[in-house]
Amino acid sequence: MLVSFMLKNFRSFKEPAMLSLLPVQRLTGEEHLNETHLMRTDHPKYGRLLRSAAIYGANASGKTNLLKGLTAMQDFVLSNLTDIRPVKNFPLTPFAFSEETVHAPVSMEVQTLQAGRLYRYGFEVTPKSVVTEWLYCDEKPMFEREGQEFDLEPSFHEGQGKETQTRDNALFLSVCHSYNGPVSGLIVKGLFEKIYCDSPFSAELPFTRLTNDYFKDPQIEDLMKHMIRLADPGIESLQKRWIGKGESDLLQPFTIDALHSCEGVHNKLDIKELSAGTLKWINIASLICYAMINGGIIVIDEIDIQLHPHLIDTLLTIFHSEFQKPVQLIFTTHNTYPLRQKSLRRDQVWFVNKLSDLSSELVNFSETKVRTDGSYEKDYLNGRYSGVPQIDLPEIPGVYMKEGSISKA
Repeated sequence: MLVSFMLKNFRSFKEPAMLSLLPVQRLTGEEHLNETHLMRTDHPKYGRLLRSAAIYGANASGKTNLLKGLTAMQDFVLSNLTDIRPVKNFPLTPFAFSEETVHAPVSMEVQTLQAGRLYRYGFEVTPKSVVTEWLYCDEKPMFEREGQEFDLEPSFHEGQGKETQTRDNALFLSVCHSYNGPVSGLIVKGLFEKIYCDSPFSAELPFTRLTNDYFKDPQIEDLMKHMIRLADPGIESLQKRWIGKGESDLLQPFTIDALHSCEGVHNKLDIKELSAGTLKWINIASLICYAMINGGIIVIDEIDIQLHPHLIDTLLTIFHSEFQKPVQLIFTTHNTYPLRQKSLRRDQVWFVNKLSDLSSELVNFSETKVRTDGSYEKDYLNGRYSGVPQIDLPEIPGVYMKEGSISKA
């Protein structure tokens, strides 16, 4: 389970910004959302966490960069497990509009609850090397790293002797996990391998990551059938169709058909023939169903693209239900329906602002004074809570529409 994510000097986030899934105590007027929007943990201090977080903001404010930060940290940790090249450049981009930050390290940190304990892991890196790296358990250090100098606590047995096997451009946590370290394994397997991302800018078709799970796991398949019908009641199921030479052709072994049924007539459509909205929903549904059974954190950028507001409301209702496994949802959106309905706690809502120096700022809704009987949607759109574009309509007619300035056909 994710407790918080912090990043600094990454893309548009110049100063530290922390997305927290810890609930704010005593939110007046929102007590009725406590049970459905919070999930219980087995940690004595952090007994409950938020099930979801919604991120609002103007276009180009930095919403996507926040999610890219989390997935970039995930990719960096996981790529270190398999990438054995001695020299490589890290795909972490610092804030570009300041001489002080262009050559400064990128900093990232996560807090996660695993096996009843709070782990805090982070690093600072330049494109060429790891500057610092650290791991704490319930705020007690397990290891701290400065360049190639390592300070290990005796309790971190798995790190002993691994210092000399860690390159200056490799993460110590990943090295320890590659040797089956139990603590590093908790963090890598329990957090970083359980972040599932959907982006509107991905060129991949649905199921590129979870297709095999759908066809191999009857539970996922059954859940998917119900989820897909929410968007398209005519679809009964998805079926694998072998192409090429069949199962032996590993280069392009199969495609996916959507089986439709209407008044006793059955027909199949290649999945690529479905509407963009249905494809979007299928991709999200595959992530949801997998996480419902296996646990995990679903990250969705621009959740409102191509989806009807009622489907988004249904998605939130599903997430704010009891799951057998711990599941969390983090998403960006321009859809103000949840604000209008007050279907999210204020500590679940975040606003991203672009400042005058072109950097991004992250603000939690709970930090803003509000009237609980007022309209959150109206006040947000009027700019009271920030996170909206500041638009000055350019005087286009005065420049281009003068008599004789445009030739007539």
